Amino acid sequence: MRYLAAFAILASLVLPPKSATANVLSPADHESFHNLDLKMLPIGDDLYALVTNRPGTHAPDCLIELAFKFDAVQANLHTIGTLVGLAADMTDNADELRVIHSLSLAAWGFLEQLKYHRLILNSIVSNCAEDQAVAKSQEISRTWSDASSLVQSIVKKIGVISGAATLAQQFGTAAEAKAMLAKTVSALKADKAKTLDEINKGEGGFFDRDLYPFCFNLSDGKNIAVAGPNSKQVLGTDVRTIKDPAGKVFGPELYAAAQKPEGEITEVNYMWPRPGSDKTPVAKVSFVTKVGDLGCGVGYYK
Repeated sequence: MRYLAAFAILASLVLPPKSATANVLSPADHESFHNLDLKMLPIGDDLYALVTNRPGTHAPDCLIELAFKFDAVQANLHTIGTLVGLAADMTDNADELRVIHSLSLAAWGFLEQLKYHRLILNSIVSNCAEDQAVAKSQEISRTWSDASSLVQSIVKKIGVISGAATLAQQFGTAAEAKAMLAKTVSALKADKAKTLDEINKGEGGFFDRDLYPFCFNLSDGKNIAVAGPNSKQVLGTDVRTIKDPAGKVFGPELYAAAQKPEGEITEVNYMWPRPGSDKTPVAKVSFVTKVGDLGCGVGYYK
């Protein structure tokens, strides 16, 4: 029963090698959870003994419930400690942010549940005639206070970075933009007409958050496909005439990038609004390449 939640996480995650960079959380944070876990173990063992060491009699329900509540809190705390250890040892920042996001949810959930566990603990003790159970409840209350303080300290550490992780998940990255460009090239070579239609409709995985492809003819520079709803106004126009809201005429750079040999990718920088209601221009970098008789690109926002 104990640590079941932690085992579920450990079954799907493997600790990577120790990071050489400074992470948000440290091995010392993980050690704090380990030390508290060691402090709670003998209390759990004592409760187990009180429940089982009763030859010929059945343990009172209040004692059994007390043991179950303590075990549940310890298991959840162990899960949080496991996530802290994973975050402290992550070598990739994106992976660290994902773990921290999960940790933030688990930590807040733990703190909220602990409030109810405390109420239940008080109710159990007030209705239990077992002197030993009452004595153990005081130890339990103290360790739960330690657990609450420890988890709150972690929440304070990860609060800002967790918010950044959530924000980061809303927007595409440079790597994801390159991956979408590769997908676009492959799809166009397999079925050009279908792919251009899907791009214009924003279907087929060609519109993901703020990532989307655009394509233009190399013969006349005409924009023939774009998935971004804030970019539909360029359809049918000559890519070489496009300028950003800041006045930079960057279209010729897009066209020139597509004149290079197929497989070669060029970065073009300009300002452009993200998809959505906010039309504020944001710095954008598009990866542009030649695909047969087309020039195509996918950009990400900085």
